[in-house]
Amino acid sequence: MAERYLSPWVSDDEQSLAATKATEQRKKLAEERRKKEEEERRRNLEEEMRRTHEEAEQRWSYIQAGRRRKEREKWEAYQRETEAKRQRLRELLASIESGTTRAGAMEVRDEIQSPQIRNKRKRGPESITSPDPGNGVDPQGLKKKAPCDRCVASRRSGECVLRTDTTKARSCVPCHRKKLSCSYNADRATRNADSQCGRYQEVNEKLLVMNRQVMETMCLVKKMREEIEEVSRVIRGG
Repeated sequence: MAERYLSPWVSDDEQSLAATKATEQRKKLAEERRKKEEEERRRNLEEEMRRTHEEAEQRWSYIQAGRRRKEREKWEAYQRETEAKRQRLRELLASIESGTTRAGAMEVRDEIQSPQIRNKRKRGPESITSPDPGNGVDPQGLKKKAPCDRCVASRRSGECVLRTDTTKARSCVPCHRKKLSCSYNADRATRNADSQCGRYQEVNEKLLVMNRQVMETMCLVKKMREEIEEVSRVIRGG
């Protein structure tokens, strides 16, 4: 633009110098403009990078918070489940100690160790299947002691013999002196041998149920121990 307003009386050297200065000025302005543009571009890039970094950090904090929330919810659910298992285990142990053990196992032990069942085991199945001799039977049951376990008196000979001749049975001499009866079916408990055998079967079923409950309790305790060890390992690792 300086060349346009040069006077016609200016020499060529002056015109060349003015043109050179104008060119340098244009180059300087262009360089300054380029630097400003680069500086603006750099500031914009830094601002964008800072904004992106902040967004990434915020997103990562949200992710971490979500993970922590999920882990916390998972841990709370695990604690609730573990507490429920412990409560069930405590109830089961309490029922075993208070109800099943005392009212069940002791009753089972009493039934198994009862003298009627013990005598039946001694005498074998013949004592259960022997017919009613019809002699010396008290309708109200025995009043003093159980009948003789060793013999059945023969009406013909009057001697104590084995329980083979049950068709003509009567009291032997020792039992007669004690006012007792040798008849197996004279015993009130043994007259109901079928019902007692049914009770014996119920006792076996109770024992099987108790064994199954004990096995389930042991499996539950083992599983809880493994889960507690796993949680402890996770806590130590975290």
